[in-house]
Amino acid sequence: PDAVKAFSAASDLAPSDPRPHQFLGEMYGVAPDLAGEVTKRLARFLKAQPRDALGHYHYAMSLWKGERTGEPASLKQVEALLRRAGVLDPKLTGAHLELGILLSEQQRFDEAIAVLARATQLEPSHAQAHYRLAQVYQRTGKKELAAQEFAIFERLKGR
Repeated sequence: PDAVKAFSAASDLAPSDPRPHQFLGEMYGVAPDLAGEVTKRLARFLKAQPRDALGHYHYAMSLWKGERTGEPASLKQVEALLRRAGVLDPKLTGAHLELGILLSEQQRFDEAIAVLARATQLEPSHAQAHYRLAQVYQRTGKKELAAQEFAIFERLKGR
């Protein structure tokens, strides 16, 4: 909580500086009581820096997984933010991975496969991306592809 407060103060001093916001963006689950404050600052940063891919990504994650207000995040907004992050920085693996997870949870499996496959191409050593892709393949009856991805996951997990 002290780190969240310190980075929040830094954010207040420099609302368009990406550095404190990158740290805040990684802390959405660290201090649940301060999640609303983190989300508010990430939204403000995104207004100041609308072309910042990590800003879109972190704001999406904060809305989706950080807020504990009882109000569910707008999944359409989260999806739009993750998609925008991937457009602004096509090599941002996290945006592709999280978008794939979101699409999978919505049972939009064909879209999820494409996005998760992109995440594994961008970062072949990302075990979770292979695991999530394997799960979607399995749910869509693509057992051979699922087995291949699970094998990659197991190999990477052992490292």
